[in-house]
Amino acid sequence: MLGWLRRWRKPKTDSPAPTNTTPDAASPPVKPSPPRAPQPAAPAIPASEPLIIPRPEHTLSRRDISVNTLKVMGRLIQHGYKAYLVGGGIRDVLIHKRPKDFDVVTDAKPEQVRALFRNSRLIGRRFRLVHVFFRDGEIIEVSTFRRGVDFDVESDGPVQEENTFGTPAEDAHRRDLTINALYYDLQNFAIYDYVGGMADLKNGVIRVIGDPVTRFHEDPIRMMRAVRHSAGTGFAIEPRTREAIRECAAEIAKVNPSRRRDEFLRELVEGRSRKSLEIMLDLGLLGRIMPTIRRVFGDDGGRPEVREHFFRNLAAVDEAIARGKEVPFPVILAALMSPLVAAQNFPAQVEDPRRLRGFLSAAVRSFVKPILAEIGVSKANAEAAALLLAGQSQLERAISYGPQIPKHILRKSYFVPGLMLYQIERRHTGERLPKPLFQAGLDQNALLFVEASPNKKRRRPHRSRNRTARAKTGTPETPAAAPAEQPPKNQPPASPPDDSLRFKHSE
Repeated sequence: MLGWLRRWRKPKTDSPAPTNTTPDAASPPVKPSPPRAPQPAAPAIPASEPLIIPRPEHTLSRRDISVNTLKVMGRLIQHGYKAYLVGGGIRDVLIHKRPKDFDVVTDAKPEQVRALFRNSRLIGRRFRLVHVFFRDGEIIEVSTFRRGVDFDVESDGPVQEENTFGTPAEDAHRRDLTINALYYDLQNFAIYDYVGGMADLKNGVIRVIGDPVTRFHEDPIRMMRAVRHSAGTGFAIEPRTREAIRECAAEIAKVNPSRRRDEFLRELVEGRSRKSLEIMLDLGLLGRIMPTIRRVFGDDGGRPEVREHFFRNLAAVDEAIARGKEVPFPVILAALMSPLVAAQNFPAQVEDPRRLRGFLSAAVRSFVKPILAEIGVSKANAEAAALLLAGQSQLERAISYGPQIPKHILRKSYFVPGLMLYQIERRHTGERLPKPLFQAGLDQNALLFVEASPNKKRRRPHRSRNRTARAKTGTPETPAAAPAEQPPKNQPPASPPDDSLRFKHSE
C-alpha cells in the first residue's frame, strides 16, 4: 500500500525523445507531418503574485464550510495536491450569506481526482470536471486549474477541444468577475486574491476581469452573469462594465439558445427576477433577449402602466419564493406574460359575448407561445402558461356563483396554479381573498402569502342553547352569582384566619 502511495505521489515526467545531432547520410529522410489547422492562441496572462489576506484579516472560517467540502480538500492535500476553495462559496460567506454550494479547485488532473474518490463521476464534454457525491445529497464540484481559452459563442463552450490546464494565477484571470476569483487555502487559512476581488467585495462593486468589451465579445453570456450577481448581492455594476453591456447587448443573440435560456430562466425561478430584469431593461439587454418587450413597453417609455404591472407581478413571485412557497414554473411564466396579454385588450376585440371564451383561448395561445419561444421555453410549459392566462376569467366567474366554488371547477387541473396566479395578480392591492377561494386554497395548500385571509363577515353574538331551551319551556333562568368583592387597589390583603396558618408551609 505504501509503495503504491509513493508511486502515486511521484510526479510523472515526460522524457524527451533522443535526437541525433550529427548528420547521417544513411539515415532515411524524415517524413513531414501533415499540416494542422491553426489553433487560436489563449490570451496572454500576465504573471502576478496574489495578495495574501491572512486569517486575522478576513471572516472566513472552517466552520462556514461544509464537512464534505473539508473532506474533499483534506484528501487532495493528503495526497500531495494543492486544493483551494473558490468561487461563490467564499463570496457568500464574506458578505454574510448562506452559500448554496462549494467548489474546489486543484492542480490534480480530473482522472487523478476520480481515482481518489470512489463516490465521484467525471462530467463535461470539453471542460472535464469531477462531481463528488455524498449520502446527504451534497455534491462537491472539483475542477483543475485552467488557463483562458477563446470561446465559440455559437457552440456550448470554447474553441479548443482539449483541456487547457494552467496555474492558479491563470485560473483566476480566466474567471468572469473579480468577486468570484478568490481562493481559500485550508492549510494556512489565508485567502489569495489575484484580481482585486477583496476590495470589490468591501466596496460592493461588480467588475469584470480584464477589458469588459473584449470579455463580452469572447462570451456574451458574461453580461447576464454580471446582472445576476448584481441583483443577487445588491452590488452596483461599475461604470466601464455597464457601458460595455450597453455596447455589446446585441451580441447576446449570438449565444447558443440553450445557454441563453438556462441563464434567463434562472433569473425567474431563484427569487430575484424583478431586480434582474429591471437591470436588463435599463442596460438594453432584456429587449435583445425578448424583442416583444420593446414593442409592448414602447421604446419611448410611453406605456408606464404596462411596465409597472410587469415588475409588480415579478415582485410578487419573488416574495412567494422568499417565503419558501413552491411556485410552479408555468405560474411564473404566466405572471411574466400576464401584463403583456392585458395590454392587448383581447376582450374588446369581440363583438359577440357568446364567442368571448373561445376567442380568448385562441388569441392568448397565439400571442403567448411565440414570445416564450424567444427565450427557449418548451411547448408544454408555454401551453400550460397560456391555459392559466385564458382560465383567469373562468376563475373570476366561479367566484361569483356563491359562497362555494362549483366542484367541477375544483377538479380542473389548472385550478390550483390558477389560484396562485390570481393571488400574484392582486398582491399589490393588499385585498384579502374571497372566502370561497381562501377555503379552497387552504384545503389544497395553494396559499402563497401568509396574510391571505377570507373576508370575514360580522357574526351575530352567540346564543346559548340552554337559554334557548328555557325560553321554549318557560323555565326561569337561574340568576348569575354576584361577582366576588375585590379589595381596593394599593391596599394590603387581609390577614388569613388562624386555622390557615397551619398550612402555610405545606402550600
